[in-house]
Amino acid sequence: MGDIFENYKVTKTLGIGSSGEVVLAEDCRDGSLYAVKIIPIQYIHTNHLSNQLKREKQAMKSLQHPNIVSLHRVLKGGSKLHLVCEYVPGGDLFDKIISQSRLPEEDAKRYFGEIVSAIAHCHASGISHRDIKPENCLMTHDDHIKVTDFGLSNVKSEYHEDMFYTVCGTPNYAAPEVLSRIKYKGPVADIWSLGVLLYVMLIGMLPFDEEAPEHLWSKIKHAEFSIPEDSISEEAEDLINMILVADPVSRPNLDAVLAHPWFTVAEKEVKDKTMRSVDS
Repeated sequence: MGDIFENYKVTKTLGIGSSGEVVLAEDCRDGSLYAVKIIPIQYIHTNHLSNQLKREKQAMKSLQHPNIVSLHRVLKGGSKLHLVCEYVPGGDLFDKIISQSRLPEEDAKRYFGEIVSAIAHCHASGISHRDIKPENCLMTHDDHIKVTDFGLSNVKSEYHEDMFYTVCGTPNYAAPEVLSRIKYKGPVADIWSLGVLLYVMLIGMLPFDEEAPEHLWSKIKHAEFSIPEDSISEEAEDLINMILVADPVSRPNLDAVLAHPWFTVAEKEVKDKTMRSVDS
């Protein structure tokens, strides 16, 4: 540690992956902290990742939202590429779920609402995330969500339809149409992944989890999952069932998700309690 690039001093390693490492770096000019993804340029060329990195940079630069990790700078130094990103110090949503076995519904509701808001902003900007999972939802120090990892995202332009053929993302969270290698809409596939994420948050396990790939694929293809009896509220169960529909045409859009009683009933109850308190 202690390596310096540009005006940044590396203080510790946050994580190491197949493509490189993520380090915590301090801006020597003002003491600000950043998470820096360091990728060897040779690795980029060898694995033909230029387009993927270009997508990630394009997506992160174009997205400004309180629940999305921001990209500060992109630096090329010597044999390495540095993506200088906002530092989010609270770990990720996966660790939080594991530490509690599953999340209380009120906590899950707030986190899920923030994630849906972030993904809705992506879609409104013509960007599909395509790898939504709890590991890509970081936690801030004040317990809010920041969505990250846009390496598999796809950016829509005025010259390209928002239709993809590529298989990407984590298989357990991937929509049936993604695994089918047929033409699919990125935003609609994202909504399926959100449904899987909601299930994991509330139940503490994956809805589709088989060791054999062919069995996993069969369950996803037919949307075969079950919710343990009396484990969650009727509203939460209804929302999961509404999202995890094999036919992409039948899935709700994000406006319908946010308008679901699981969100709105709780808000109404709070308002009713407030009114009763005022009246008394």
